[in-house]
Amino acid sequence: MQALRIPYEWAQTLFPSGLSYPGSIVISGRGGSGKPLVQLAFVAQWIKNGGKAIGIPLQYPDASFLKNSIYKLYNLDLDQYKEQNRYIRFEPEMEGLEKIGQDEYRANLLIPEVWDQVIEQARQELDTPRDNLLVYGSALNLLLFAPKYQDTVVDKMSRMLRNTDGATYMFTVSNNVLAQKIEYWEEAADHLLFTRMNENKELFIYATKIDNQQVRTSQPQIPIQAQTLDEIRQIAEKNRKSLIPKLKKLQ
Repeated sequence: MQALRIPYEWAQTLFPSGLSYPGSIVISGRGGSGKPLVQLAFVAQWIKNGGKAIGIPLQYPDASFLKNSIYKLYNLDLDQYKEQNRYIRFEPEMEGLEKIGQDEYRANLLIPEVWDQVIEQARQELDTPRDNLLVYGSALNLLLFAPKYQDTVVDKMSRMLRNTDGATYMFTVSNNVLAQKIEYWEEAADHLLFTRMNENKELFIYATKIDNQQVRTSQPQIPIQAQTLDEIRQIAEKNRKSLIPKLKKLQ
């Protein structure tokens, strides 16, 4: 096992020796509690360390918001690391997957085998072994709003989280809707983190599982401005309102 060390006090509080990998990480919490912004701290350090990454921002129409957020928060210009990054755009109304740019794909991630196909295609394009690969995605819970695919999605992602096949997977989920389904993914992860926000819009994080061992850590604050948290919530909410009706109509 290796360890990813994050140069922030809150991360060092949770992981004094670094976050061990390869493995799986789930960051859970209520909608609008800053989970993707926390995730990007890990992504930024992974990229700075020379790792390769595949980003799957389910709640955004493309990768631009992800790129803007990681630059604003962690001073990392992903366009300067194009050879280390690929992005997957969620398209629930297509059949399989398609390359749509130098560094981007679109894919129907409701179909279990498409996950394997697009990740492997992107990995080969990045020319990296699996132990140097981070697959990260946000708002994974959106996949559950397609009733036809709900059970297969829960099963597929649970199996991926339990057996990463040498890669590292990190996903964020909102647990205030379909909580019983989300619990399968929380239980499957090697590391389980939760975010919470108080009435003053201060963001906190804690862990209940590290290296598959139950823990109860302290709850350090993450110094992200309330304005930034509001911005991400508003953009995610706008796209969610357009995406969920499409998912519910799928037959």
